[in-house]
Amino acid sequence: MDREQIIARAKEYTERETDPAFKAEVEDLLKKEDWKELEDRFYRDLEFGTGGLRGVIGGGYNRMNSYIVARATQGLAEYLKATFPGKALSACIAFDSRRYSARFAEAPALVFFTH
Repeated sequence: MDREQIIARAKEYTERETDPAFKAEVEDLLKKEDWKELEDRFYRDLEFGTGGLRGVIGGGYNRMNSYIVARATQGLAEYLKATFPGKALSACIAFDSRRYSARFAEAPALVFFTH
């Protein structure tokens, strides 16, 4: 991925991310022109694996953050609605004492609430 693509993805992310801390991280990296770190955060999207959504916490598409959690939840919500049309659906969301756990629980709650 070339530098222009990384910059474009980073700017797109900062427009979409609503968490000020994660957004500021990426804006700071852009300002410092830290191309190595920016490339690591934007060369791919964080993948949902057998253990769920796991990764380094931080701003970017290849990191665990509020935007990525909400985006994965949006996909799940759309799948459930398509799979069970007309059914009343519910979800149980929990969090623990790990860093950002409560914030990462709030993101899917907001997605499911709007469906």
